Amino acid sequence: MSTIPIDYVGCNVHDTDRFRLNYKMTKGEQIYALFCTYILTLGGLFELIRWMLEVATE
Repeated sequence: MSTIPIDYVGCNVHDTDRFRLNYKMTKGEQIYALFCTYILTLGGLFELIRWMLEVATE
């Protein structure tokens, strides 16, 4: 890919080069990342507790 993909939102244009070291996430990207982290953390804890209960009841 020789060009950087660009998001055209209304009159605003911002580049989406997410491989830059100083890339700033938008508010929507921050909310999405927080939501994904929250879901994965709760899912992992749920699986850990389920496994511990399964081992304890054997």
